[in-house]
Amino acid sequence: MNSQIFWTIFSGVLIFVLGQIIQQLIIEPYLQYKKVVGEIDNKLKFYANVTTNSMISEELVKEAVDILRKLSCDLESSYKMMSIRMGPSAKDISEAATGLIFLSNSTGINNNQYSDKRVDRIIDTEVKIRKLLKIAKL
Repeated sequence: MNSQIFWTIFSGVLIFVLGQIIQQLIIEPYLQYKKVVGEIDNKLKFYANVTTNSMISEELVKEAVDILRKLSCDLESSYKMMSIRMGPSAKDISEAATGLIFLSNSTGINNNQYSDKRVDRIIDTEVKIRKLLKIAKL
């Protein structure tokens, strides 16, 4: 009887510990990654007028630059935290992060030199980021 109680308690504790390990090492990092990807999608749309327009306030430009750069860092960080890599490849993540840095660096610099070619490159970069991160259109 005591042996049966011991094994019941032991198996319950073992299942709980394994569940916590799975949650901490797989589920939570993946959810954090998906949250960052959702934030990237949101901010690409929100700041689209800032990245492609020369007539935007300096305050809004600074905000967009900082957020796009932070999202680039958050994307790589959240991807590296996943012990089991799900979703895009490391190469795709790196390219998307580089694209976000490009958008950050391109926003607000030489505002008087916004040519059609430059705007097209910015838009192409935004489209590429969404494709690399497999962000579906709604």
